[in-house]
Parts: sequence; C-alpha cells; structure tokens
Amino acid sequence: MSDSNQQTDVVEQAAQRGDVKWLISMAVTGANVPDDEEDKTKMRERASAEAAKLMSKSGDADAIAKLLVDLRGFLGEIPKAKTAKIVRTLIDEVSAVEGTLELQVSLCEDTIDWCNKEKHTFLRQRVQTKLSSMLLNAKKYPQCLALITELLREVKRLDDKPLLIEIHLVEFQ
Repeated sequence: MSDSNQQTDVVEQAAQRGDVKWLISMAVTGANVPDDEEDKTKMRERASAEAAKLMSKSGDADAIAKLLVDLRGFLGEIPKAKTAKIVRTLIDEVSAVEGTLELQVSLCEDTIDWCNKEKHTFLRQRVQTKLSSMLLNAKKYPQCLALITELLREVKRLDDKPLLIEIHLVEFQ
C-alpha cells in the first residue's frame, strides 16, 4: 500500500471514530501528514472536509466557521482553485445545519473581506453569489439586489457565462 493510501486511510479512520479534534489538528497545523507537498495538501484538504462533515452532523456550525478562519494560513499557501474548493465545502457544511442563516451570512461576509485582501476574485464572486441567495432567503431584498447588481456589472465584464446564469437565477427569484 502506498504512503498516500495509508494517509488517506488514517483520515478515514479518524472520521469513522468521530475524532474531530485530531482531524482539525491535521487540517490546521499539518500534524501527522507526509513531507511530500502534494500529499500534505491533499491530506489537509481531506481532513478539513471530514471534520466539517462531522461538525455539521452534530450541528456545530460555529466550529465549522472557526475552522474556516483557522485554515486561512494554510489556504494562503495552496493554489487558488484548491482554496476555493475548501472554502466552498466548509460554507456548504455550515449551510447544512438548520437555523444558521445569520451565521452563514456573517461567514460569507467575512470570507468576502478575506478574499478581497488575498485577491481571490473568482472565489469572492462565488461567495457573493451564495451570499445573495442567503440574503434572499433572509428576506433582505434591498441588500440582495444591491449585491446582485454590483456582481452582475463585474461578471459581465469578465464574461463568465456560468456564473452570470447563476446570478440571474438568484435575481429572478
């Protein structure tokens, strides 16, 4: 069995045991991961996703939000596409917890601020689209429309057709 498969098994075993603390430690600090950079990134990504799933099942949305903030050092070291995947996964896990709409809005706003500082334009636009949908669900129509209008202007210039369609769907709701 290769080293990568053994490490993946370790993450799966920790998830099956429900060892959230160990998974968080692995994701945030990189403890117990191989020296190979590619494997290290995969392991930390997988550990963060598994920890978020477990916390979501237990209804601990605040812990997922804290994990997202704690991971920012790691997120700054990896490619932007992987960063976007991890951030969207964690936000989706918070969304899976009932009664967390205000936390979701706050988390998205915080993530958008972070994306602006770190120049993660692609991720920021996706999080803003998700935020507009949340604002719509929270019946905060003026903020939702203002965000959508700003986002439409920016995305039209970039000619990102899939995102443009997603934004229009939210707008038409």
